[in-house]
Amino acid sequence: ACRNTKVFNPEVLKQQTHYSPTLRQFINMVVTTPPTTVYDVLPYLVDRYMDELANMTVYVDTMENELQKELHNGRLFRNVSKLGFVNERPEYESDPSWSETGDRYILKLFRDYLFHQSDEKGDPRVDWGHLICTVNKLDAGSDEKIVLGSRDGSNLLVVSFRDIKKLIEVSFDELRSKSLAADYAQASYQGM
Repeated sequence: ACRNTKVFNPEVLKQQTHYSPTLRQFINMVVTTPPTTVYDVLPYLVDRYMDELANMTVYVDTMENELQKELHNGRLFRNVSKLGFVNERPEYESDPSWSETGDRYILKLFRDYLFHQSDEKGDPRVDWGHLICTVNKLDAGSDEKIVLGSRDGSNLLVVSFRDIKKLIEVSFDELRSKSLAADYAQASYQGM
């Protein structure tokens, strides 16, 4: 039906200005002498194909960058959340292993180092760069050492990010185990 010039007149395409010359040539070729192989069609498609391939590559690169940002944000959030879960648990105030001595005290000081910065005059500082850089070092388990000080300045501790990361992981795992045991006990009690 398409080869019938009464149904389709290839000369009409030449008058249409809103079609590209390549598309007009392609349609004319398909109507007048149908291609026998893919190689007959490729010269008409290669320019468009390369444009589409370039656009797809840019799109994929953009999506990879966005995914990488989200992954990075997720790691930062996970580390800060774990620190928040284990710091100053009121239900464990009488438990010596969760007191403000030893490992948990280091985590409290680290929380203050992370969030409670102040300038030379003692005014509070909100420094997102410090927060992100510090949490990135924590996430990487850097061997870099920092000085943690108590609020009254009477205690100073030198500790590495690797040590702090280990303390957070151990404390969080212990807390999660206690939480899972409590959930299991409650489910068993309700199942009776």
